Amino acid sequence: MANTKKENEVINKPKTSKNTTSSNTKKVSAKKTVKKTTTSTAVKKDTRKEYNKNRINMGVDRMFNSISSKIKSHKITSICIAIIIVLMTISLIFASIAFSNKTVITVDKYNFNKSDFMIYLYSVKYNYFGKDNTNLPEATLNTLVDEESNITMREYLKERTVKEIKTAGVIKKLASEYKIKLSKKDEEELLNEKQEFIQELGGKKAFKKMLKDNSTTEAAYDKMSRTDKLYKLIYNEMYTEGKSNDLSKEEKDEAKDEYYNNYKMIRQVVLSLVDASTKKGLDSTTINQKQTLAETILKEAKSGANFDDLIKKYSEAAIGEDPPYYVYYKDGEMLDEVEKAVNKLNVGDISDVVKSDYALHIIIRDELDDKKLPMVYDQKREEKLLEKISNTLKDVPIIYHDTYTSIKIK
Repeated sequence: MANTKKENEVINKPKTSKNTTSSNTKKVSAKKTVKKTTTSTAVKKDTRKEYNKNRINMGVDRMFNSISSKIKSHKITSICIAIIIVLMTISLIFASIAFSNKTVITVDKYNFNKSDFMIYLYSVKYNYFGKDNTNLPEATLNTLVDEESNITMREYLKERTVKEIKTAGVIKKLASEYKIKLSKKDEEELLNEKQEFIQELGGKKAFKKMLKDNSTTEAAYDKMSRTDKLYKLIYNEMYTEGKSNDLSKEEKDEAKDEYYNNYKMIRQVVLSLVDASTKKGLDSTTINQKQTLAETILKEAKSGANFDDLIKKYSEAAIGEDPPYYVYYKDGEMLDEVEKAVNKLNVGDISDVVKSDYALHIIIRDELDDKKLPMVYDQKREEKLLEKISNTLKDVPIIYHDTYTSIKIK
């Protein structure tokens, strides 16, 4: 029994042990379950926090992305606008350049564009109005130059410019026919002449302003200068003394006869009636004093005094100059009062005191010599070249392009 009991105890122990273990397992399991539940709740809380945080971050990101997108959009818009403005500016520049490069007149095979026309127009205006000729007043432009033909200054300037351009085209043609080209020395001379002109205007800045104000270019200025140089080369190489187109003997004899028939030679004492600085007439007291002085000089001259000495001592036109004081001229080249007085004189005669709007004159008429004749021959040679240009111009085709009508004279 005892053994049985022990045996039963032994047998029951495992059961007890098993039951205890099971109970403990349940407790452990319960604890684990509690822990697991606690962990799960924490995870859920953390997940919610993370989710909320992510939502906030996503919202912030969306906001910044939206702002960034708008900024980028504005930047792109600004860039696009800037590009458009640049392209429009470039287009206008190229359009302006294209217009300035459009041919206005074609003389033979030589084209002259708007810039060429405007620099020749400036040259024409320069000869009439000096360097400050940009934007002439409307009153000046509308002034009648020739009442018979009813031509205004504006129309005259345009016609004169066209004539200069036609002449330039023929000069190029003749230079090509005569095989005349600019040398390196000629180019250097042109550069020096250009620099002198720039200085005359007031410097490089003033030169650039002149070009801009007159809607022309430096290239057009250089082109015109080269053509002018070609004209001088044609004259020097083809029309001067001993050259192939020099005056013939008959032409020289004709020029000499014309010279002696039309030219006169005089000397004169001149007392000015105009203030040299203001260009205004002197007051009556000063004029009376000069009148008295002129009468005194006249008495000395007619009493046999050396006329050159009287000129050197009294004549305001000869201050600082040494003899000879001869003046050669033909009718139409002197003041009317002087010309009328001289025509009444014989060689060797002295005039009375002659009063013009500008001065008092005491004149002696001298016998004409031939010292002026070489200059007359040169004038005739140049006239011969100009006649050649005029005759050539009659035979070359002249084309006026559409751009010509848009040229404005101002």
